[in-house]
Amino acid sequence: MRFIWMASAALLLSAGAACAQTTSPMQPPGASSTPATPPSTMAPPAPSAMAPPANVKNWLRGPLPENEPPQVYLHIAKAALAHHDYGRANDALSHAETLLLTRSVDQGSSIPVDNSPAVSAIEQARKALQSHDTVTAMQQTDAAMQAIQPPPPGNAPMTPTNGAMKPLAAPAQ
Repeated sequence: MRFIWMASAALLLSAGAACAQTTSPMQPPGASSTPATPPSTMAPPAPSAMAPPANVKNWLRGPLPENEPPQVYLHIAKAALAHHDYGRANDALSHAETLLLTRSVDQGSSIPVDNSPAVSAIEQARKALQSHDTVTAMQQTDAAMQAIQPPPPGNAPMTPTNGAMKPLAAPAQ
């Protein structure tokens, strides 16, 4: 019995030392913990709204990323649908819908229902997903992605506030 206690204590002590020597999750075993080049201080370029993020394949496993725009979650949902991972697709669609519905509202005011095209498309995609209609879910996810995409530069919609629509002057007499 004494031998078991001693072996347990030795194992616990050595396990603590072994845990203190692990590498970071993205670092291969045996690699140096000091970076070869100093980290860049420049922000990475912003991805296009319709271009899938470069690491979407990495997000097909593990938890969904945090603090990403709705477009990223829609791309993840589309990739998950392509791999028939309905649970992950539903989670990603839910995240995108939540981000689109989260907005600042004055206290005490009634909250109007959001009937935007993107939210409606995500709702339809989730309904199609519940009935395992992958084709419709993909189409509705694409529709939501296009509804979120901002207009190209120079093609802003004409509104009185941006000066694109000016009132006509009365004809001179």
